[in-house]
Amino acid sequence: MATETCAGCRFFAAGTTTAFPNAHGMCRRYAPTGPVIGSHADGFQLFPPMMAHQWCGDFRPEPVSSNAMRAAA
Repeated sequence: MATETCAGCRFFAAGTTTAFPNAHGMCRRYAPTGPVIGSHADGFQLFPPMMAHQWCGDFRPEPVSSNAMRAAA
């Protein structure tokens, strides 16, 4: 069984951004719903920044095929 953390979740997108350089990645479970950055006419929203060891309570393990492809890379 996979450890129920962001690092093993199918919705976790590893990587940093200039806005969150210390995060391990972003949670892509739902569309962003936070406050708009910039103006409403020309702004954007962010996916929640996450650390790999965190867990939101909605963990879904990565499919086996994704794990195998990642290991082969």
